[in-house]
Amino acid sequence: MPKTKEVEDTRPEWEIKDEELAQVRSESMAHLTPDQMEAIHNTYDAMKDFMDEYSDSFDVTSETARKLQNSFWKISYEFHMGDR
Repeated sequence: MPKTKEVEDTRPEWEIKDEELAQVRSESMAHLTPDQMEAIHNTYDAMKDFMDEYSDSFDVTSETARKLQNSFWKISYEFHMGDR
């Protein structure tokens, strides 16, 4: 059998580590329940709304505050954050 030649990865170490971390994150996300994924997405959306509103006018609407509050409780419930 002919030997296969190994190809050396010439990318910088940080780039290799970054790709490995992205792969781990992707695999981890695939193991979340649908409710956990929804909690993460809702929280992300609420935080984005907050950042947009606050950076535009240094004010936050009550709707955005309510989204943040709901997201907080959903994340707390889905990931047992208050159980420590």
